[in-house]
Amino acid sequence: MMVVTGIRSEYYLLEPLLEGIEASSKLDLIIVATGAHLSPRYGYTLDQIRNNFSDVETIHSLFDTDELIGRVKGLGLIIMELAEIVYRREPAFLLVLGDREESLAVATVGNYLNVPVVHLGGGDRVIGNVDDHVRHAVTKMAHLHCPFTAQSGQRIIQMGEEPWRVTVTGSPGLDAIKALPNLSLSELEAGLGISLGERYFVLLQHPISSEFTGGASQIDITLKAIVKVGLPTVIIKPNSDPGTRHMIEVIDEYVQKYNFLWAYTNLPRLQFVNLLRHAVALVGNSSAGIHEAPFLHLPAINIGNRQKGREHSNNIIFVPFDVKAIVAALEKLAFDNEFRSKFADCISIYGDGLAVPRILHILENTDIDHKLLYKDFVDLFEKNKWEKETENQNGSFL
Repeated sequence: MMVVTGIRSEYYLLEPLLEGIEASSKLDLIIVATGAHLSPRYGYTLDQIRNNFSDVETIHSLFDTDELIGRVKGLGLIIMELAEIVYRREPAFLLVLGDREESLAVATVGNYLNVPVVHLGGGDRVIGNVDDHVRHAVTKMAHLHCPFTAQSGQRIIQMGEEPWRVTVTGSPGLDAIKALPNLSLSELEAGLGISLGERYFVLLQHPISSEFTGGASQIDITLKAIVKVGLPTVIIKPNSDPGTRHMIEVIDEYVQKYNFLWAYTNLPRLQFVNLLRHAVALVGNSSAGIHEAPFLHLPAINIGNRQKGREHSNNIIFVPFDVKAIVAALEKLAFDNEFRSKFADCISIYGDGLAVPRILHILENTDIDHKLLYKDFVDLFEKNKWEKETENQNGSFL
């Protein structure tokens, strides 16, 4: 079983599954780490992976650029190097999560080398981002699907996938949250070496591919709002997407200027989850607000378009990149206890913390045979009905 990972956020979701695969008597785990994992700029999380797992291959794919073309070139490198690794190691399955360039590389290599592809997190929907197109493309190239929600599973079937290939598992990242011990606020503060107090925010904001040139101005707007409110804020620096460098420069300027702001490139999962457990709200545009926050009954202020159209629980407050709008949402959550209490009963639609055993059952009990490798396309409506509708629209049917 070969699992490919290219970034911190996706690795944190995968980590409990990786532990489950390694503990399985029926599966052998090979990890391929690429992308931001191998970059000192983004915390060199390869060390963390190697500390936890023994069989780790690497692919250097991150270009020293803040432009869109870097991701395209990186995709090409991953495909070339991954093909060599898969050809040499001969894994039974290739597994990948999500919608970044690594997932497209895995799907391409797996299909051309006749290695079945397992895709986690397919069927999701976000408007206006290249990740959405990649995710759906990978769905059509994957052999087994483990979507996180029932709606995502239905969307995969809507794309013509055979229903037996689709199992709604939930997100494995919630398994990790469920298993992590609770740290008290004082333990958390001691571990981080900072003083947070009872009310603080966590900020996690990334550039969006369709708006990457505006990343610096967007994080500046968010930080201006946070400074106006004046509560302590822990900032997790953004991922390795185009536009990140200028965002980090803005973050560093604010941290130097205001002593109630702290910024980290990466945090151990234990500290990050417990930061969320004690926080007033998660602020920014991270998928953590969609996936993890509702599982912790934590409100999330989602700013801008990065999660637009995405299926979400009732913990999300959507606001534009406008200082007044962001300040209003921050103050409402920080100082209006009655309003904040409405989020105490929010329910996660992304799982129950039991995704790992469901996924392991699939991996351990799926035969690699003609049925698995030879995919069919399932039409969801009759041809004659489609022909009639097409005639009505176009006046003729070709």
